[in-house]
Amino acid sequence: TFLKTDKDYTSITSNLNVEVTGQDGKSATAMEAAEEGHTVTNAGTIAVKDYALGMVAGAGATAVNDKTITVNGTDAVGMSAETDATKSTTTLTNDGKIAVTKGIGISVKGDGKAEVAAGEIEVESDTSNIGININGTADTSNTTITGGTIELKGAGTGINAGGNVTLKDIAITLSEAATGTGIVYAGGDTEAEAEISTGNIDIKAAGKGIEATMSNKATSTLNIKTGIISTENAGATGIKITGGTGTDSGTSIATVT
Repeated sequence: TFLKTDKDYTSITSNLNVEVTGQDGKSATAMEAAEEGHTVTNAGTIAVKDYALGMVAGAGATAVNDKTITVNGTDAVGMSAETDATKSTTTLTNDGKIAVTKGIGISVKGDGKAEVAAGEIEVESDTSNIGININGTADTSNTTITGGTIELKGAGTGINAGGNVTLKDIAITLSEAATGTGIVYAGGDTEAEAEISTGNIDIKAAGKGIEATMSNKATSTLNIKTGIISTENAGATGIKITGGTGTDSGTSIATVT
């Protein structure tokens, strides 16, 4: 790790231009808020290459991007939040821009709570590219994403989410050639509650606006609220919802307004 907080330096701001590259099995990190209550802020430029992370917020910590993070590499992640059910909420704030050529813009994992101010994320065409990836499938996992402006340039996914999530005021743009999916949601194997709120979604090519699979546990809920969804191609899909496959999934409820 290039810059990491500790008990003596609980808050670090960097104005540097940093490039970070790791190795298979040994990742590298540009900035890390290591402990609960710690903060790291990027006021420069971070270029994330192979097997690397730009900014990491440990459980209960905060990472803030005020400038630019570029992501272009195998297993590359721009900003990462680690959560723990025994710790306070982990926070990621993107007040700058994250440009994803290859990799993941923002990642959330663990069994605790996270709050993400998503900001501007641009996702280039690659089927494995993801703007925001939420991998919290425990009963106690709960992630809130607010205010994201995500542009898909081709293949790939704007937001890939699982479990208990709230997506507030998300703006998804699919470019002329975009064949990817704006939001993918999977309820998983635990009882889950999800709220998805977006503005208008204009799908010009054979892309998808929202694709959701309900949790396979009883009483799970999914509420989707969108603006106008326009599909201009015969292969385009506005919203697709699939029911869970568990034996008690029949009482799960999905609502679209």
